[in-house]
Amino acid sequence: MAELEEIGDRATAHPARAQNLVYTLPHTTESIAEFLTPILSRVDPSAGGTQVVVVTRDAETALTISETILRLSGPAAIEVVPITSAGRAGRIFRSRPVLAVAGTAVELSGLVRASLLKAEAVRTIAVAWVDDILGEGEETVRALEALLGELTDAGRVIVARKATPALENFVERYARRARRTGIAETVAPQLPVDYELPIIMYLTVARSARSIALRKLLDDLDPPSALIVARDEAAASEATQTLRTLGYHQDDKSINVIRGEPGNAAAHTVIFYQPPVTPAELQRVAVAKPVQIVALAAPGEVAWLREL
Repeated sequence: MAELEEIGDRATAHPARAQNLVYTLPHTTESIAEFLTPILSRVDPSAGGTQVVVVTRDAETALTISETILRLSGPAAIEVVPITSAGRAGRIFRSRPVLAVAGTAVELSGLVRASLLKAEAVRTIAVAWVDDILGEGEETVRALEALLGELTDAGRVIVARKATPALENFVERYARRARRTGIAETVAPQLPVDYELPIIMYLTVARSARSIALRKLLDDLDPPSALIVARDEAAASEATQTLRTLGYHQDDKSINVIRGEPGNAAAHTVIFYQPPVTPAELQRVAVAKPVQIVALAAPGEVAWLREL
């Protein structure tokens, strides 16, 4: 993080263009904080204008980014306004300063065309996650390219799940000489010699409806024991509250919420409250030797889940 801040200090000293960066990160709330916190820390409220633009695959990802920054930084920090509709967002732009936004390339381009998003004020444009956006089809890619063409003086931050030829081509075109950063690969534990992971099932659900989906899933499966795996504290708290409303107590031995390693506990069913993002996450739950594994996944996360 100190290295990123140093890069940013050097970059913002040059008024024309900030340092380009490429992050290789899983699609998690922790990753949002990893790439976006250094960018927001360099926003200058006194300068005015929209200084940070985050391009997302869909409105739901934009909302997740906004919620994550608000939860981590609090209401007094720089907010990221989600652009779920250019028309609605236009009213916000006309009523008060907007320092940072997140939305699809189509909606953001609408703000540029309406002269509400001023290209000269934008210091950084982040594309997260670029693999998702490139996979959306030609119309979405053209909208992204047009937006990058409008914001030519902004530094580029490209976020991807993994290095691919498509990513390298995109970086070569739009973020040349970018500095690379990311998280170290997690070592996957060995599977128990007498156990093979079952086929992983998934339930497609909006992130905002995970708690309802968890309740219905437990009713339908009625597992004799289960581990609900949550990646971050907010998700773990939400899943725990759902169990409480279903009558499970904190000291219940059969149905539990965990973060990270499952320990030595065996479980009939493992439910990923948030989908796994690395093979290591899947193999960790093998310690519990589950009979079935189910992942709750947003529509945009299914393709990545299948790759695992």
